[in-house]
Amino acid sequence: MATPVVAGTQQYLVDTLHQVGWIIPPYVGVQRINHIAATIDRSIAFGPTELERILGALYSPDMLASMVVNRYPKTPVIEGFQKIIAESVEGHFLKLDHISASGLVPVIEGITRRLADKNGVLVKKFTGPSGTIEALIAHCKQHVITKQIGAVGECLSMLESFEMFLSKVLFADTNKQPQFSDGTNRHGMVHAVFADNDFGSPLNFYKVITAANMLTWISAVYYGGSGFVPNETPQSIEHARYYRLLSNIASQEKPNPV
Repeated sequence: MATPVVAGTQQYLVDTLHQVGWIIPPYVGVQRINHIAATIDRSIAFGPTELERILGALYSPDMLASMVVNRYPKTPVIEGFQKIIAESVEGHFLKLDHISASGLVPVIEGITRRLADKNGVLVKKFTGPSGTIEALIAHCKQHVITKQIGAVGECLSMLESFEMFLSKVLFADTNKQPQFSDGTNRHGMVHAVFADNDFGSPLNFYKVITAANMLTWISAVYYGGSGFVPNETPQSIEHARYYRLLSNIASQEKPNPV
């Protein structure tokens, strides 16, 4: 008989971060996550603008460069999507906000399906009860418990937070009233249900890159790897410099296309 999957130990973080359509992020220090959650909790009106400002500082050129150069290409399953992720990061720094987010969204589904298949979680349906998302998260939680990986309760909460984000935000049914106004939704972005004004902020990218990082973390849970942002290398430092150059280019006034 399978061991029952117990709940995580950080329900406060799961619930508080979900209030703004985000998740418990991997590769971020516990104190910083708790500070973000406390800021959300204390604020009378905490919305997309405030969250975007916080995540903009979190996903700095240095952090993203380290992940692009030293983590994604070296992580099982993720490595097959490293170029798409890297291009989305470049698009973000060029302020191509629609493309950087919508180009990254299919990667989340692709990696999720491949991680599921690789671990014997064979489900045709992707969303909903008994779909791939739910099945993979349940399998990964059981793996964490069985192998006693990390701080088990904290890992379980991260997985619960991620499942909530995928099912209730990124892959939520667009026919229902959207819970969040920033438009971070796969069906809306990829199927052109959303037009120009319905999404296209840096916040969309920040939320989806968090999901990509969470899948990178899940791969490490299964196949080994660090739970910390990789150290800077000469290559990642050069990449971060390149990202700042792109930001400077994007800050220049663009010609009017009309």
